[in-house]
Amino acid sequence: MFMHLNTPSSARNASACTIDRPCLHVCSVVLDILYTSMSDANMSNESPCSSPPDSLASYHMPCTLTPNDPRMSPNTVATILTTQPSIDAITLHSIAKGLVETIKEQEERHGHQLLSAHDRYQRLEDKLTNYEEGYCTTPDGYKRNVNYPNLKIPIGEGLYRPTKWIKMANEGMVLAYTKEQGPKSNPYLVPIHAAPIFSSEPIDPIPQWLYQLLIGQLAIFHMLINAAKKLDDWGVATNITRYQEYNDKMADINVRIEQLQAKADSVRLAKLLCEGQLEAARAPKQLVHMECLAPVFMCRERSNDGPQVAI
Repeated sequence: MFMHLNTPSSARNASACTIDRPCLHVCSVVLDILYTSMSDANMSNESPCSSPPDSLASYHMPCTLTPNDPRMSPNTVATILTTQPSIDAITLHSIAKGLVETIKEQEERHGHQLLSAHDRYQRLEDKLTNYEEGYCTTPDGYKRNVNYPNLKIPIGEGLYRPTKWIKMANEGMVLAYTKEQGPKSNPYLVPIHAAPIFSSEPIDPIPQWLYQLLIGQLAIFHMLINAAKKLDDWGVATNITRYQEYNDKMADINVRIEQLQAKADSVRLAKLLCEGQLEAARAPKQLVHMECLAPVFMCRERSNDGPQVAI
Protein backbone atom coordinates (compact mmCIF):
# COMPACT_ATOMS: atom_id res chain seq x y z
CA MET A 1 0.00 0.00 0.00
CA PHE A 2 1.34 3.40 -0.94
CA MET A 3 0.36 6.52 1.05
CA HIS A 4 0.77 10.11 -0.15
CA LEU A 5 2.01 12.08 2.92
CA ASN A 6 1.78 15.88 2.74
CA THR A 7 3.43 17.74 5.60
CA PRO A 8 1.04 20.72 5.83
CA SER A 9 -2.17 18.65 5.45
CA SER A 10 -1.26 15.46 7.33
CA ALA A 11 -2.71 16.82 10.56
CA ARG A 12 -6.01 17.70 8.88
CA ASN A 13 -6.34 14.18 7.36
CA ALA A 14 -5.33 12.35 10.55
CA SER A 15 -8.87 11.17 11.08
CA ALA A 16 -8.89 9.44 7.64
CA CYS A 17 -5.56 7.61 8.14
CA THR A 18 -5.67 4.09 9.56
CA ILE A 19 -2.02 4.16 10.82
CA ASP A 20 -1.58 4.34 14.60
CA ARG A 21 0.60 7.04 16.17
CA PRO A 22 3.81 4.99 16.69
CA CYS A 23 3.68 3.76 13.09
CA LEU A 24 3.09 7.30 11.87
CA HIS A 25 6.13 8.43 13.81
CA VAL A 26 8.26 5.69 12.29
CA CYS A 27 7.02 6.65 8.80
CA SER A 28 7.98 10.27 9.52
CA VAL A 29 11.45 9.16 10.56
CA VAL A 30 11.82 7.14 7.37
CA LEU A 31 10.63 10.11 5.31
CA ASP A 32 13.19 12.36 6.95
CA ILE A 33 15.92 9.82 6.14
CA LEU A 34 14.71 9.61 2.55
CA TYR A 35 14.62 13.36 2.14
CA THR A 36 18.07 13.78 3.70
CA SER A 37 19.62 11.15 1.43
CA MET A 38 18.00 12.62 -1.67
CA SER A 39 19.12 16.12 -0.71
CA ASP A 40 22.71 14.93 -0.23
CA ALA A 41 22.66 13.11 -3.56
CA ASN A 42 21.37 16.18 -5.44
CA MET A 43 23.57 18.73 -3.64
CA SER A 44 25.95 19.04 -6.56
CA ASN A 45 23.13 19.56 -9.06
CA GLU A 46 21.31 22.29 -7.08
CA SER A 47 22.10 25.98 -6.84
CA PRO A 48 23.44 27.23 -3.49
CA CYS A 49 20.63 29.77 -3.39
CA SER A 50 17.93 27.17 -3.91
CA SER A 51 15.78 26.26 -0.93
CA PRO A 52 14.40 22.84 -0.04
CA PRO A 53 10.78 22.16 -0.97
CA ASP A 54 8.13 23.21 1.51
CA SER A 55 6.57 19.74 1.50
CA LEU A 56 7.18 16.18 0.42
CA ALA A 57 3.99 16.05 -1.62
CA SER A 58 5.86 14.91 -4.72
CA TYR A 59 7.21 11.74 -3.06
CA HIS A 60 5.39 8.48 -2.50
CA MET A 61 6.59 6.35 0.39
CA PRO A 62 5.62 2.68 0.71
CA CYS A 63 4.32 2.42 4.28
CA THR A 64 4.17 -1.15 5.53
CA LEU A 65 3.67 -0.34 9.22
CA THR A 66 -0.07 -0.97 9.33
CA PRO A 67 -2.03 -3.22 11.69
CA ASN A 68 -2.55 -5.68 8.80
CA ASP A 69 1.07 -5.66 7.63
CA PRO A 70 3.53 -4.53 10.34
CA ARG A 71 6.60 -6.07 8.71
CA MET A 72 9.89 -4.16 8.48
CA SER A 73 13.05 -5.14 6.68
CA PRO A 74 16.31 -5.40 8.67
CA ASN A 75 17.97 -2.79 6.42
CA THR A 76 15.22 -0.27 7.18
CA VAL A 77 15.50 -0.88 10.93
CA ALA A 78 19.29 -0.57 10.82
CA THR A 79 19.01 2.74 8.97
CA ILE A 80 16.49 4.11 11.48
CA LEU A 81 18.61 3.12 14.48
CA THR A 82 21.73 4.64 12.91
CA THR A 83 20.23 7.98 11.95
CA GLN A 84 17.84 8.35 14.90
CA PRO A 85 19.68 7.45 18.11
CA SER A 86 16.96 8.93 20.37
CA ILE A 87 13.78 6.93 19.78
CA ASP A 88 11.02 6.55 22.32
CA ALA A 89 10.02 3.16 23.72
CA ILE A 90 6.69 2.99 21.87
CA THR A 91 8.39 3.47 18.52
CA LEU A 92 11.03 0.89 19.40
CA HIS A 93 8.25 -1.52 20.33
CA SER A 94 6.63 -1.02 16.90
CA ILE A 95 9.97 -1.55 15.18
CA ALA A 96 10.62 -4.73 17.15
CA LYS A 97 7.15 -6.01 16.35
CA GLY A 98 7.79 -5.39 12.67
CA LEU A 99 11.03 -7.34 12.86
CA VAL A 100 9.26 -10.23 14.61
CA GLU A 101 6.64 -10.39 11.87
CA THR A 102 9.37 -10.34 9.24
CA ILE A 103 11.21 -13.18 11.01
CA LYS A 104 7.99 -15.22 11.20
CA GLU A 105 7.36 -14.77 7.48
CA GLN A 106 10.94 -15.78 6.67
CA GLU A 107 10.63 -18.85 8.89
CA GLU A 108 7.42 -19.92 7.15
CA ARG A 109 8.98 -19.38 3.73
CA HIS A 110 12.07 -21.29 4.81
CA GLY A 111 9.87 -24.14 6.04
CA HIS A 112 8.09 -24.36 2.69
CA GLN A 113 11.44 -24.36 0.90
CA LEU A 114 12.67 -27.17 3.14
CA LEU A 115 9.57 -29.25 2.42
CA SER A 116 9.95 -28.68 -1.32
CA ALA A 117 13.64 -29.57 -1.19
CA HIS A 118 12.92 -32.71 0.84
CA ASP A 119 10.25 -33.79 -1.65
CA ARG A 120 12.65 -33.28 -4.56
CA TYR A 121 15.38 -35.15 -2.69
CA GLN A 122 13.01 -38.06 -2.06
CA ARG A 123 12.03 -38.26 -5.74
CA LEU A 124 15.66 -38.17 -6.82
CA GLU A 125 16.51 -40.86 -4.28
CA ASP A 126 13.72 -43.07 -5.63
CA LYS A 127 15.05 -42.60 -9.16
CA LEU A 128 18.53 -43.49 -7.97
CA THR A 129 17.25 -46.59 -6.20
CA ASN A 130 15.36 -47.78 -9.30
CA TYR A 131 18.09 -46.76 -11.71
CA GLU A 132 19.40 -49.53 -13.88
CA GLU A 133 22.38 -49.19 -16.13
CA GLY A 134 21.73 -50.34 -19.69
CA TYR A 135 23.72 -52.94 -21.54
CA CYS A 136 27.15 -51.61 -22.51
CA THR A 137 27.93 -54.72 -24.56
CA THR A 138 25.78 -57.03 -26.63
CA PRO A 139 23.74 -59.42 -24.43
CA ASP A 140 24.28 -63.15 -24.91
CA GLY A 141 22.43 -64.46 -27.96
CA TYR A 142 21.36 -60.97 -29.07
CA LYS A 143 22.56 -58.69 -31.83
CA ARG A 144 22.23 -54.99 -32.50
CA ASN A 145 19.05 -54.09 -34.33
CA VAL A 146 20.14 -52.68 -37.69
CA ASN A 147 17.58 -54.32 -39.99
CA TYR A 148 14.37 -53.18 -38.32
CA PRO A 149 14.48 -49.42 -37.68
CA ASN A 150 10.69 -49.33 -37.37
CA LEU A 151 10.66 -52.01 -34.67
CA LYS A 152 9.56 -50.00 -31.62
CA ILE A 153 8.26 -50.83 -28.15
CA PRO A 154 5.04 -49.13 -26.95
CA ILE A 155 5.45 -47.56 -23.50
CA GLY A 156 1.97 -46.05 -23.12
CA GLU A 157 0.17 -42.79 -23.97
CA GLY A 158 1.01 -43.23 -27.65
CA LEU A 159 4.77 -43.19 -27.04
CA TYR A 160 7.32 -45.69 -28.36
CA ARG A 161 10.96 -46.54 -27.83
CA PRO A 162 13.23 -48.02 -30.51
CA THR A 163 14.72 -51.46 -29.93
CA LYS A 164 18.47 -51.75 -29.61
CA TRP A 165 19.05 -55.50 -29.07
CA ILE A 166 17.07 -58.35 -30.68
CA LYS A 167 17.10 -62.12 -30.50
CA MET A 168 15.20 -64.57 -32.68
CA ALA A 169 12.35 -66.40 -30.94
CA ASN A 170 9.76 -68.88 -32.21
CA GLU A 171 6.80 -68.31 -34.53
CA GLY A 172 7.98 -65.07 -36.12
CA MET A 173 8.70 -63.26 -32.86
CA VAL A 174 11.86 -61.64 -31.52
CA LEU A 175 13.01 -60.84 -28.00
CA ALA A 176 13.90 -57.16 -27.85
CA TYR A 177 15.57 -54.74 -25.43
CA THR A 178 15.56 -50.96 -25.55
CA LYS A 179 18.71 -48.98 -24.78
CA GLU A 180 17.27 -48.00 -21.38
CA GLN A 181 16.95 -51.62 -20.27
CA GLY A 182 19.60 -53.68 -18.52
CA PRO A 183 20.23 -57.11 -17.01
CA LYS A 184 17.42 -56.67 -14.47
CA SER A 185 14.80 -56.01 -17.16
CA ASN A 186 12.68 -58.57 -18.99
CA PRO A 187 12.82 -58.51 -22.80
CA TYR A 188 9.81 -57.66 -24.94
CA LEU A 189 8.30 -60.21 -27.33
CA VAL A 190 7.66 -58.42 -30.63
CA PRO A 191 6.51 -59.75 -34.04
CA ILE A 192 8.70 -59.01 -37.06
CA HIS A 193 8.13 -58.87 -40.80
CA ALA A 194 10.38 -58.77 -43.84
CA ALA A 195 12.02 -55.35 -43.96
CA PRO A 196 11.60 -53.48 -47.26
CA ILE A 197 14.72 -52.60 -49.26
CA PHE A 198 14.42 -49.11 -50.72
CA SER A 199 15.95 -48.73 -54.15
CA SER A 200 15.45 -46.86 -57.38
CA GLU A 201 14.72 -50.16 -59.14
CA PRO A 202 11.06 -51.22 -59.40
CA ILE A 203 9.75 -54.04 -57.22
CA ASP A 204 9.39 -57.28 -59.17
CA PRO A 205 6.49 -59.66 -58.52
CA ILE A 206 7.18 -63.07 -57.01
CA PRO A 207 8.27 -65.43 -59.81
CA GLN A 208 6.61 -68.76 -60.47
CA TRP A 209 9.55 -70.84 -59.19
CA LEU A 210 9.28 -69.21 -55.75
CA TYR A 211 5.55 -69.94 -55.68
CA GLN A 212 6.33 -73.58 -56.33
CA LEU A 213 8.84 -73.63 -53.48
CA LEU A 214 6.43 -71.87 -51.12
CA ILE A 215 3.64 -74.40 -51.66
CA GLY A 216 5.73 -77.36 -52.77
CA GLN A 217 6.87 -80.47 -50.99
CA LEU A 218 7.68 -80.28 -47.29
CA ALA A 219 11.34 -81.24 -47.69
CA ILE A 220 11.92 -78.54 -50.31
CA PHE A 221 10.09 -76.03 -48.14
CA HIS A 222 12.40 -76.74 -45.17
CA MET A 223 15.42 -76.19 -47.41
CA LEU A 224 13.95 -72.82 -48.41
CA ILE A 225 13.41 -71.88 -44.76
CA ASN A 226 16.98 -72.80 -43.80
CA ALA A 227 18.35 -70.69 -46.64
CA ALA A 228 16.18 -67.72 -45.58
CA LYS A 229 17.33 -67.97 -41.95
CA LYS A 230 20.92 -67.36 -43.08
CA LEU A 231 19.94 -63.90 -44.30
CA ASP A 232 20.42 -60.82 -42.14
CA ASP A 233 16.70 -60.10 -42.40
CA TRP A 234 14.97 -62.60 -40.11
CA GLY A 235 11.62 -61.34 -41.36
CA VAL A 236 12.09 -63.11 -44.72
CA ALA A 237 12.01 -66.56 -43.11
CA THR A 238 9.13 -65.41 -40.91
CA ASN A 239 7.07 -64.24 -43.88
CA ILE A 240 7.78 -67.49 -45.77
CA THR A 241 6.45 -69.47 -42.81
CA ARG A 242 3.41 -67.22 -42.53
CA TYR A 243 2.74 -67.57 -46.27
CA GLN A 244 2.61 -71.35 -45.99
CA GLU A 245 0.32 -71.11 -42.94
CA TYR A 246 -2.05 -68.75 -44.74
CA ASN A 247 -1.98 -70.98 -47.82
CA ASP A 248 -2.93 -74.03 -45.74
CA LYS A 249 -5.74 -72.10 -44.04
CA MET A 250 -7.03 -70.92 -47.41
CA ALA A 251 -6.98 -74.49 -48.73
CA ASP A 252 -9.00 -75.69 -45.72
CA ILE A 253 -11.50 -72.87 -46.18
CA ASN A 254 -11.86 -73.64 -49.89
CA VAL A 255 -12.49 -77.33 -49.10
CA ARG A 256 -15.24 -76.36 -46.65
CA ILE A 257 -16.66 -73.93 -49.20
CA GLU A 258 -16.81 -76.72 -51.80
CA GLN A 259 -18.48 -79.04 -49.32
CA LEU A 260 -21.05 -76.42 -48.40
CA GLN A 261 -21.60 -75.64 -52.07
CA ALA A 262 -22.27 -79.32 -52.77
CA LYS A 263 -24.77 -79.42 -49.90
CA ALA A 264 -26.42 -76.25 -51.16
CA ASP A 265 -26.75 -77.71 -54.67
CA SER A 266 -28.32 -80.88 -53.25
CA VAL A 267 -30.83 -78.92 -51.18
CA ARG A 268 -31.65 -76.69 -54.15
CA LEU A 269 -32.34 -79.76 -56.31
CA ALA A 270 -34.61 -81.26 -53.64
CA LYS A 271 -36.45 -77.96 -53.38
CA LEU A 272 -37.09 -77.86 -57.14
CA LEU A 273 -38.31 -81.49 -57.06
CA CYS A 274 -40.74 -80.69 -54.26
CA GLU A 275 -42.02 -77.65 -56.15
CA GLY A 276 -42.70 -79.78 -59.26
CA GLN A 277 -44.62 -82.33 -57.20
CA LEU A 278 -46.86 -79.58 -55.81
CA GLU A 279 -47.56 -78.29 -59.28
CA ALA A 280 -48.37 -81.80 -60.55
CA ALA A 281 -50.85 -82.28 -57.69
CA ARG A 282 -52.71 -79.06 -58.66
CA ALA A 283 -52.15 -77.77 -55.13
CA PRO A 284 -52.80 -74.09 -56.02
CA LYS A 285 -56.34 -74.84 -57.24
CA GLN A 286 -57.14 -77.04 -54.28
CA LEU A 287 -56.00 -74.37 -51.80
CA VAL A 288 -57.19 -71.24 -53.65
CA HIS A 289 -59.39 -70.22 -50.70
CA MET A 290 -56.20 -69.56 -48.68
CA GLU A 291 -54.92 -66.94 -51.11
CA CYS A 292 -56.05 -63.96 -49.04
CA LEU A 293 -53.78 -65.05 -46.20
CA ALA A 294 -50.66 -64.69 -48.33
CA PRO A 295 -48.35 -61.94 -46.94
CA VAL A 296 -48.37 -59.70 -50.00
CA PHE A 297 -48.91 -55.97 -50.35
CA MET A 298 -51.93 -56.39 -52.61
CA CYS A 299 -54.88 -58.71 -51.97
CA ARG A 300 -56.34 -60.42 -54.97
CA GLU A 301 -60.01 -60.93 -55.60
CA ARG A 302 -61.21 -63.54 -58.00
CA SER A 303 -64.24 -62.75 -60.19
CA ASN A 304 -66.78 -65.37 -61.15
CA ASP A 305 -65.28 -66.38 -64.47
CA GLY A 306 -62.92 -63.46 -65.25
CA PRO A 307 -59.27 -62.85 -64.47
CA GLN A 308 -57.92 -61.87 -61.06
CA VAL A 309 -58.27 -58.17 -60.26
CA ALA A 310 -55.93 -56.38 -57.92
CA ILE A 311 -57.60 -53.93 -55.54
